[in-house]
Amino acid sequence: MSNKCPKCGAKLSPFYLKPNCPSCGVNIVQYGFDERLESDKIRAEKEWERTQEVLHRLAHSNRQTHIVFSADSRTADTCI
Repeated sequence: MSNKCPKCGAKLSPFYLKPNCPSCGVNIVQYGFDERLESDKIRAEKEWERTQEVLHRLAHSNRQTHIVFSADSRTADTCI
């Protein structure tokens, strides 16, 4: 964690443990939370798309064993 306020850039002591900036009053811990949450959402969607692609390839790679994927529970059931 840096020793500056993310909004106003005021210098903070390394031992300043309060959640709000003394200069501008912004909550230091939650500043930029919406942007981080949005980037995490986009990253999770990309990871899920890659996982779905791998599962799709796995389901169609072996024709003798049919793997059925449930979209709701995100589990795989093997039907022999």
